[in-house]
Amino acid sequence: MENNQLFELVNRSGKTVHQIQIEAGISSGTLYRLLSGKRKKIYLDAGIRLADALNVDVKELGRCFDD
Repeated sequence: MENNQLFELVNRSGKTVHQIQIEAGISSGTLYRLLSGKRKKIYLDAGIRLADALNVDVKELGRCFDD
């Protein structure tokens, strides 16, 4: 199941998935697994970098991973 909330944050950022991956310093595989829902968790340090790349608060990003 796709992570629609994370997709929405990516779309709102106006950046490509590749740009976000580079800015956040995470692998493209990790980001695609997060987007596809195959990966449900993210380490805090990576989450902070991802939130920064998406220009959102960490709490907003965290809501994407609430079960």
